[in-house]
Amino acid sequence: MHLLRDAAARWLAGLGVAKVRLNVAPENLRSVRLYARHGAVALNEYFMVWEDIRALLGDQALRGRGCSRGLLFSSTRLQAYAEG
Repeated sequence: MHLLRDAAARWLAGLGVAKVRLNVAPENLRSVRLYARHGAVALNEYFMVWEDIRALLGDQALRGRGCSRGLLFSSTRLQAYAEG
């Protein structure tokens, strides 16, 4: 049921990405509810975040690896950033 979500989480974790921020229009309630249902929390009015996208993975293979990279999804860009 969550094949696409899990594939994306596994891909991101494999790239060393842990934190994922997502730009979402606050009036798009369907999207806000969808992302929240899959573990994202509101960062502010326009962004939701998964502090550690690896938490979505059921296996331990990638969850234990240290990650310091993040990813920002926006309607106009995809941006990687380093934490710390």
